[in-house]
Amino acid sequence: MQKLRKTSVAENAILNTVKTIIGIVFPLLIYPYISRVLGAEQLGVYDFSHSIYSYVRLVSILGISTYAVREGSFIREDKTKSETFFNEIFSINVLSTLFAYILLFVILLSPAVGHYRITIIIICTELLFFTFGATWILSIYEDYLYITLRFIVVQSISLVMIFLLVKSSADVNTYAAIRMCSHSLSFIISYYYIRRRYSKYHFTWHTNWKKHLKPILTIFSTTIAVSLYVNFDTTAIGILLNDYQVGLYGMAVRLYLVIKDVLTAIVIVLIPRFSILFSQGKKEEASKVLSRVLGILMMLMLPMCTGIFMLSSEIIQIIAGAGFAGSAFPLRLLSCAVIFSIYSYTFIQCILIPQKKEQVVFYTTMFSLAVNIVLDFVLIPIWGIAAAGFTTIVAEGITLLICMYYAGRSVHLYMNVRNLITIIAGCIGIALICILCRRVSTPVMRVILSVLFSVPGYFSMLYILKNDTLKDLYRLFRR
Repeated sequence: MQKLRKTSVAENAILNTVKTIIGIVFPLLIYPYISRVLGAEQLGVYDFSHSIYSYVRLVSILGISTYAVREGSFIREDKTKSETFFNEIFSINVLSTLFAYILLFVILLSPAVGHYRITIIIICTELLFFTFGATWILSIYEDYLYITLRFIVVQSISLVMIFLLVKSSADVNTYAAIRMCSHSLSFIISYYYIRRRYSKYHFTWHTNWKKHLKPILTIFSTTIAVSLYVNFDTTAIGILLNDYQVGLYGMAVRLYLVIKDVLTAIVIVLIPRFSILFSQGKKEEASKVLSRVLGILMMLMLPMCTGIFMLSSEIIQIIAGAGFAGSAFPLRLLSCAVIFSIYSYTFIQCILIPQKKEQVVFYTTMFSLAVNIVLDFVLIPIWGIAAAGFTTIVAEGITLLICMYYAGRSVHLYMNVRNLITIIAGCIGIALICILCRRVSTPVMRVILSVLFSVPGYFSMLYILKNDTLKDLYRLFRR
């Protein structure tokens, strides 16, 4: 194993954010093309098939990634212990993937997935490569530079192939194959990179099953609840409505996930550090770091969600075209759900999971899932896809309240009310600018002008009102 390069939290956060921003640029280039070529109905076929893949993938990965990053962070400097740990975790993952493919075979026998069958098979091929790629090792060593570079190369190849090969609505399986191959390529590259730089991990039957399985399955129970929670809206719409409605809601969800990905990029890089802080009993230091993270998230998240809410119709029209106009209102609702989702994700990943409180997370998620399922079946037949957006807000809000309560019992949460007031004032300014820009005739110009005036206007407002988080961020970048 080569000597490891030390990285700071700030460097990791910047690298992961760059990766996420690039991950936004690629979809923004692809979605306008793919939504017009495939159309809402065929895009709905892909989205429904992908929701099935999400369930199968869930069985494949169990709670392995989260558990591996949490436990591996403690022993990554010890070559002997880390090598044994990697072999054992990889072996568990191989067996869970085998079971996942058995489950997939059973699902494919169902008449309910009849015309989705080929698309599902194509997408699920990725699982094999994902398992052997063992990308959780990269997270343990915080190698975000490699992760970012790999992502850029693979996404570039995918982008070119989509424009070259996807030409009509009949090419939905071609689109699925390109996405699968690009992801699989990244896992193949990671396999060789990790073996050269970090570990020559391999399958072994000599695994401490008792030590690993209980925490992995505990995390898995939470993960399966979260996955059902995230994907059930799409599945429910497919069951209760039709492929066209799935396509409309799927477009809103895509943009919703783009916002979440940008913000979770900040949180993800902190997970190993919080694990170390709690293992060393440094709760006060963890409290201070968490409060700063929450402040930065609030400063970035609220204006972003405000802009998406105000410009949802224009964004949908630009990205997907007039045929997806029905996606605008669900996007408005989901832009509100982002606020609850990001904060609950932060409490779960940075406080509750590092302290091994997976059962709290599981019961919280199960309760929110139950609420979401009941509301979906009651409201979707009445309100259509808008109901799915509303139920997401309710479920995410419940999750946040419970997670905040349990996290508050472990750490002190410092809330700067003055900072919040300055951020709200800035968001009101963004909303007013977006309203004024509605006088412009074309949606592209409305979005461009809204962004050009809102971004400097917002940060100028924070500077004038002396927002402390903005000062901290400025000092961080100066370093």
